[in-house]
Amino acid sequence: EPPAFRCPAGPFADLISVFNGHPVFDARKLTMPTLLVRGSDDTTSTDTDARRLLAAVASRQKSYCVITPGSHFLIMERNRSELYQRLSDFLSPVHN
Repeated sequence: EPPAFRCPAGPFADLISVFNGHPVFDARKLTMPTLLVRGSDDTTSTDTDARRLLAAVASRQKSYCVITPGSHFLIMERNRSELYQRLSDFLSPVHN
């Protein structure tokens, strides 16, 4: 019995919960600097969804960027270098 984490149906269980109006976390508790990145062609997380989430985040330091082109799987797409650059800029000591 090693320590383990179980997530029945994995991300799909989370998606069903979110689609039914039950977020898997409370964005009002996020007080750290927050960067929300979305691919312009993402149909899983719409621009409206992203803006609503960002508005709920409690942090005073928060930003939102859209990368074009890009889908929900931007990390694996040809434009991933822009994603990496945005993350690097956000995490740089100058930002904090």
